[in-house]
Amino acid sequence: IIIILNIFFINNSIALIEIDITRGNLDPLPIAISPLHVDIKSENYEGIEIKELGESISKIIERRVKSQSIGFNSLSGEEFNDEKMLSHVNQLDIKKYGIIPELIGRFPVLTYLHPLTKETLISILTDPQNALIKQYVKLFEMDDVKLIIKDEVLNYIVEKAILLKLGARGLRSICEAILTESMFNAPEKDIKELIIDVSYAEKQFLKSKISKLKVA
Repeated sequence: IIIILNIFFINNSIALIEIDITRGNLDPLPIAISPLHVDIKSENYEGIEIKELGESISKIIERRVKSQSIGFNSLSGEEFNDEKMLSHVNQLDIKKYGIIPELIGRFPVLTYLHPLTKETLISILTDPQNALIKQYVKLFEMDDVKLIIKDEVLNYIVEKAILLKLGARGLRSICEAILTESMFNAPEKDIKELIIDVSYAEKQFLKSKISKLKVA
């Protein structure tokens, strides 16, 4: 008896897990599944196999675009890379990728988001009314401490977010790693002005757990 247990993604491709049940019952049992490891904690399962079902979505789009781009509408070689190729995605591509039509029909809009640039991340840190940097400045003001963060520190924070692929949501974690210790120590030491430079930021970041993250 072959049962398809789950469908998930491995390296931008769809994969499924097949379990061959040859004896025993079908009682629910603890199962740990990840793209790199499958662990069936039961002797009721005789065999297990992981099958890769399809190619990456970028390859599917590339094959369609290349077959349609003839003459004046043809694309240049620069547009045939993974990042720019995803901007040409349509419903037919994700259907070939393995998403069922019933689910595709529930997507009113299908589009591609460009990765956030360094300039955009710095803007997120500083420009909005409730920007992260403004929040920290206000928090320090509540303890009568004037917080000054140099521009080079903002560049450092953004570069780490890009390097670790944390995106905009990772900016807060990096700021916390750099500023948390000062938030507790500055009021106790009666510091009236705190200037954060890149050497201090790097020192505090390297002490944090987030610095141990590995790029995916």
